[in-house]
Amino acid sequence: MDAAAARSLVETRFPSVFPPGAVCDVQGPEHGTSNDCFRLRTAAGGEWIVRFPKSGEAEQELACELLVLPLLERLPVAVPRYELVAAAGDHHPRRFAVYRALPGEPLAPELLAALSEPAVERAAARLGAFLAAVHGVERERLEAAEAAAGVRLPRERLGWLDEGADGARREVEDQLAPFRGHPAFAAVRRSVRELIDGDPEALRSSAGLVHGDLAPEHVLFCRERGEVTGILDFGNLAWDDPAIDFIQLADCYGPGFLARVLAAYDHPGAVLLRRKVDVLHAVARALRAFRAACLQAPGPAAVPDAS
Repeated sequence: MDAAAARSLVETRFPSVFPPGAVCDVQGPEHGTSNDCFRLRTAAGGEWIVRFPKSGEAEQELACELLVLPLLERLPVAVPRYELVAAAGDHHPRRFAVYRALPGEPLAPELLAALSEPAVERAAARLGAFLAAVHGVERERLEAAEAAAGVRLPRERLGWLDEGADGARREVEDQLAPFRGHPAFAAVRRSVRELIDGDPEALRSSAGLVHGDLAPEHVLFCRERGEVTGILDFGNLAWDDPAIDFIQLADCYGPGFLARVLAAYDHPGAVLLRRKVDVLHAVARALRAFRAACLQAPGPAAVPDAS
């Protein structure tokens, strides 16, 4: 798919919105894992994003977005609102969809680090409120929407999270297994298990709607307004453990920013969730440090700090 083909498809499928000559510029494609995306600019000054799924799996992800996004209400930030959806046809084998472009640029870690203290606090507050709204979608409401649309979101992509502390211990064993012969293996294994055993109640199973991919390129920030303005790419939506979203934020922006987001997270069970995220993020950090040390030097590695 190239820019000319994207323009032609949009004008053919949606002539009332994009009559001939209305599109004055097409940028892209941006080749994502699942979609080819183009930015259209119209002579009237509008900007639109066109999303073309590249596989049947990606088309299913789009179907999940079309199902769930209307359920997200009273959000503190903008999200894609698909106004135009084209059925599969002769010129494109899968459904594709169009939404108005959202304002802002990706909130890269370097950009966050350069912000003023009030701007960082506002960004964390926006993300905490956004996640509380997403995680707060009731299961009954989601299942009713699924039944009506004939679409089902993925469940428990990380199955071990559904098994509490026992699942976490097993996952640790699986991740450490390739490095069993390393001199520091036993010490690292012991230190990570101590993290889990130190607060097993925190790892109790929980479930809710999750975004599933809060990478910096999906968090939009407006420099002029000094605030987070939008969240993109809901292709990894699932009914899973809400801790997933917070761990991703910690990986991208660090534990300090995560603590601010969690402080703004007004949701039932928030206290226990904060404990779970603390444990899981510490475990993940220790495992990453050990793997990196093993891959860089086969000999003795420093034991990651379990504190």
